[in-house]
Amino acid sequence: MAESEATGEIGEIFADIREAMNIPLVTSIWRILAGIDGALAATWHVAGPVIRSGQVDASAARLHDEVSWPEPARAFSGPAGDDLETIRAIVAAYTRSNTLTLLVLSALIDDPVGEPSNLRVPAAPAAWPELPALQEHDRIDARTWALIEQVNRIGATPDEPGVATLWRHLAAWPDVLATISAGVAPLQTEGSYGVALATTQSIVAAEAGRLAHLRSAAAVPAAARARIEPYVRHPGLVQRMVVIGGIVTCWLEEAESNR
Repeated sequence: MAESEATGEIGEIFADIREAMNIPLVTSIWRILAGIDGALAATWHVAGPVIRSGQVDASAARLHDEVSWPEPARAFSGPAGDDLETIRAIVAAYTRSNTLTLLVLSALIDDPVGEPSNLRVPAAPAAWPELPALQEHDRIDARTWALIEQVNRIGATPDEPGVATLWRHLAAWPDVLATISAGVAPLQTEGSYGVALATTQSIVAAEAGRLAHLRSAAAVPAAARARIEPYVRHPGLVQRMVVIGGIVTCWLEEAESNR
């Protein structure tokens, strides 16, 4: 289900997710759960207390600080000014949404381990600017779609060929898609992407066990769990987008500081 199509209870839950997570958009798994009878409401009921504790933000801050995000060999080349700020906001929105979702949904399917999470909660992010509308596939020209498919191959696996929504949201800047592909794909070949992925997996596993203490006592429905578990466990799904998002976020920050 597209966010723009959500009405009634689903629209209200999507709005609650955006507010509680302080994000301008919801990631695909929440929209997938909306298509399963009762799954979205039940899952959000269990996840809400974890998010509202602020500890998922703290875990995300730890992840951002402790992963050594590899740096592409080339400098980021792309638009400046308002366009660059919009691109940075889009990447930041998806990276935050993906990271928080990976952590909180992992906490819903993992057993509690150790002591409950009690990290220092970071300050809330600044207000989000208005993001451009997400373009549908049939509104994107063939050349740009080819670039979307090219950049989407980074970290992807043959059994999970779906196109990450972030790349569609950057369709207005095909040269940026080409730059990201050329800069980040070699990191997978030379191994530093894999190191960042492994570190991310390790930190998420540790944090999920501590966050699991904070969830509601209610059970996640089996139909929801069947979609959530592969989504958070498979390295070609949200894990890869957290890693790519971290890499590109740091790359864009460096580009901005060098202008």
